[in-house]
Amino acid sequence: MDTTTLLSVSGIPSLKEKRVEIGNQVFLVSTHGIAIRTETLCEKEFNRTTMVGGEAIHLHYEGSFNLHGKLLEVTATNKTSGGPAGVRKRLDVRYDHEVIGNYSALISYMGGGSNGKWPFIRTKDWILTFTFTSTGFNSKKNLLLIEYFKVLIPDHSPENTTIKRKGVSSTALPAYFMDEEYSPEEIEAHKVIHWLIPVIDPATDKFVGRLSCCSYPGYERYTKSYYGDYNKIREITKRFKEIDSLYNEIKIFIKNAREKESFIGKALNEDCIVNIEFETDGGTERHSLEGDTSINYTV
Repeated sequence: MDTTTLLSVSGIPSLKEKRVEIGNQVFLVSTHGIAIRTETLCEKEFNRTTMVGGEAIHLHYEGSFNLHGKLLEVTATNKTSGGPAGVRKRLDVRYDHEVIGNYSALISYMGGGSNGKWPFIRTKDWILTFTFTSTGFNSKKNLLLIEYFKVLIPDHSPENTTIKRKGVSSTALPAYFMDEEYSPEEIEAHKVIHWLIPVIDPATDKFVGRLSCCSYPGYERYTKSYYGDYNKIREITKRFKEIDSLYNEIKIFIKNAREKESFIGKALNEDCIVNIEFETDGGTERHSLEGDTSINYTV
């Protein structure tokens, strides 16, 4: 298993889960559950084409599958056309003759928007996800991807329980708040493990590492956001990059939250750090599952 880039995390439309890639294995993870990809029903990359007769059809796909004895029908279109001129995509999905998705979107020089429902299927035993991206919609790939996941640990929490991350004004921070910073190692003793599984390389049947979801009650990760004078913001951002480069060079954790763009501090409310963590012999890689709290500055 190639683990040069150990962990890649991305979102899936309409789902609370994140998509996690470790080598050639793919998982769907949430705070309380995890599923593993066992089959790829469709993986179709496509190229953007030139206009012919006022229209460029980049992809027109129609497919049908037997999924647990029921018919799954998929139609996907990506094209550039006029009225107004722009890139359009549409994804229609039916399962057992029932519409489960009818998503459409447009991006043009006049703006853009979307309509309809993004498709997915969730049962207690399996999840079916759809990825439909294109460079015309500012993505890195032109790709239609349909993936089947087997549930390993079910997440019984409702779909609408995803926490909306909040921001706080810098002027509302408690006194000396910026003087307190913590390293990941310092808060390790407060870690609560929600689930943990071993990751095995299917090609060699060898142990690769441990994948888990962990929270750290009482602590939050903060990122500073700046609004106002562009030149001042550019100078602040430049200074942050120089300091980060220095810290990375000397390989020493230095407590100095005032001079960092992101840091770990005490939680201001019920929010806390929730991480997806992948532990190997080489160390632990951490990705925030719910994002940082923003500290907002006006300059």
